[in-house]
Amino acid sequence: MRSILYRLSFTTRIARRLTLMSLSTLVGQLMVILVSPFVTRLYGPASYGMFVAIAGVINVITILVGAGYGAAIPLCKRDKDASALAWLVWIITISFSLTLACVIAVGGSWIGNILGLGEHTALIWWLLPASVVQGLFLGLDGWAMYQGSMRQLAWNKIVQGISTASGQVLFGLISSGHPSGLLIAYIFGQLIGLLPYNTS
Repeated sequence: MRSILYRLSFTTRIARRLTLMSLSTLVGQLMVILVSPFVTRLYGPASYGMFVAIAGVINVITILVGAGYGAAIPLCKRDKDASALAWLVWIITISFSLTLACVIAVGGSWIGNILGLGEHTALIWWLLPASVVQGLFLGLDGWAMYQGSMRQLAWNKIVQGISTASGQVLFGLISSGHPSGLLIAYIFGQLIGLLPYNTS
């Protein structure tokens, strides 16, 4: 029992990495929770409902973007192979986003009605920048994991949480509680969260 506890302590490399990632994720999420009282005063239930509906589609897009190649990057044995897979993820992301743009242009109103966006059907176009940012994240995240850059991954979670939280308040004030403020804050958080990554 004592040896098991010792293995799970901070003295092991794996435990330190897991602890670092867990704490960074917790800090990032805590930032969002701390501003939630202010955010709920800025956005009404309808705005939140529309954001949740579009966020659900973004979660599906995250699975499709990059065709799963991002998860294979950390498994590569050579830098050349990992770099090639990262580029492949980004190329697939661009292709997917262009296809998505055509789908929205043709059936955007229909999709908006299904999601219950009503007169805010134009919000569906925010799926495009969201898909591009997700593709960038998957490629860089996989590359950081391949390099074993746990500090970059940890900083990503913290910076992402802080920028998303501050973005929700800032864009909520600018947009007067319009649902687009939440979507912009989401994309803003993803973009700023990419800054800690080192692509060299």
